[in-house]
Amino acid sequence: MRWLPALLLVLLFVIPLFIGGLSAVAVATFALDRNWYLGFLSDERLFQMPDAVSSATWHMSLPGLSAFPPAMGRDALRELLPPAYLRDQAGSIIDQVFTYLWGRGPLELSVDLSPLKRSLVGDKAKRFALAMAKDLPVASSSTLPARGTIPASRPKSWTVEETARFIESSLPTVLSGVPDRLALGDTVPLPWRGFSAFGMLVGAAVFMLVFACGAWFGSAFAFSSLPRERLLWLGGSLLAPALCVLSIGVFTAISPAFLSWARIGITATDLGEVGLGPGFIDAVLDAVHLAIGRVATGFLATGGIAAGIGVGLLVWGGVTTSGYGKDEAQKDQPAVG
Repeated sequence: MRWLPALLLVLLFVIPLFIGGLSAVAVATFALDRNWYLGFLSDERLFQMPDAVSSATWHMSLPGLSAFPPAMGRDALRELLPPAYLRDQAGSIIDQVFTYLWGRGPLELSVDLSPLKRSLVGDKAKRFALAMAKDLPVASSSTLPARGTIPASRPKSWTVEETARFIESSLPTVLSGVPDRLALGDTVPLPWRGFSAFGMLVGAAVFMLVFACGAWFGSAFAFSSLPRERLLWLGGSLLAPALCVLSIGVFTAISPAFLSWARIGITATDLGEVGLGPGFIDAVLDAVHLAIGRVATGFLATGGIAAGIGVGLLVWGGVTTSGYGKDEAQKDQPAVG
């Protein structure tokens, strides 16, 4: 009955801990990589202003830009917030989150407004002012706006061109009151000294694998005293969790094949009301495809290496003689003298 405690060790400890530890290693291969997250944001089509945005549908005060009217049209917003700027700021936020998760400092989310302020000069300022003036509603009176401000409506007596010139001349004054950096919420301090969320993930993976290896070797010695049977037991008990992790990688690797069906379904859906054009949809699906590929690689590599070790132990055990027959032959030999 030596196999019973060995089997219990494998079922209760070895397989669950190996699955958990190997999965944690697979997750760490991409979760700890900043470039994996930036892969989601590499396509500027994700940050293009939707076609449905107009002064009639877009009403919000942009953080740090309260001097700008809350209703701005698509063309004005595209000049104010170009895709490249939004992508760079999203990458900066990822860096700030990584700083916190690695325990290098508190979480202080912020965006840099200085590139935006520097860009609104020259021809771009003219385009922005004209685009904004075109979308401003016409005021019921001819009251002129205060100098150095951007009006929320176009005076009744002004043309679009006159309003655009006024907005352009007011931009330097308005932008001087815009901070160079805008904080997004309160600062989140580290929970304790030495905190590292990513370090905890690595530590959990190491702990589970070390504990699993101890139970793994213990089960082999509990199973048999013969080296050949121990090797076969080690190989078989490792192969089971390795194949589980490997199957996750295989399933993840083939899942992008279903994205083509999702693309067809989304294309057939009328998303014009929310302004999601085919370019944005393609960018989202491409980003998902890239991310899934990296996840699949992590699980395939981790599960494949573990499965290779298990198969190697099985082969080693298969070519190893048990020594049982030799021992019996030695016992049957008559004593000399």
